[in-house]
Amino acid sequence: MFTNVWNFTSRLLSYGTAAVKAEETIHPKERPCSDALTWVSDYAPCFGIHGNSVEILNTPDEFYQTLKTNFKNAKKRIVIASLYLGTGQLEQDLVNGIEYACERAKSSGNKDFEVHILLDYNRGSRGGDVSSRTMLTPLLERFEGMVQVSLYHTPDLSGYLKQYLPPKLDETVGVQHMKVYLFDDSLVMSG
Repeated sequence: MFTNVWNFTSRLLSYGTAAVKAEETIHPKERPCSDALTWVSDYAPCFGIHGNSVEILNTPDEFYQTLKTNFKNAKKRIVIASLYLGTGQLEQDLVNGIEYACERAKSSGNKDFEVHILLDYNRGSRGGDVSSRTMLTPLLERFEGMVQVSLYHTPDLSGYLKQYLPPKLDETVGVQHMKVYLFDDSLVMSG
């Protein structure tokens, strides 16, 4: 499972380079920031961008509307890596936007359109009859081969811990907590 998640993450990060136009990419020889941070690239992928290529979303509503609009208008891909989705009407509207994009791709014969969603297994399963998993199941069934949902389960939660820790408390052992949303060549990272 870890390998699959790492491959997904590597793929996700490689998509992130598409969010920056080639002429806006900072090349390693043009490092504008202090050399004090150059060591980071030895340990993790780095994608340099100019500040004028970044837009700050200031309110929760602005964030939500950005996701909703971009999910609906995506023509190449949607990639989501998040702790969970949620189960309310707002979340259903996000799923409806993804469904709309999938339906448009399917009806236009766009076989290259793809949706990849990574959620935490424990948090994404919380809720019984209605959970993030059940919210996404219709997409999986209706758009088989176009939509992929992956659930990360920490390998640290196993054996007696998994057997005896109740829901919610089991998340203290570890969760997948990225907040990355990609639609076509636009990337939103939330903190």
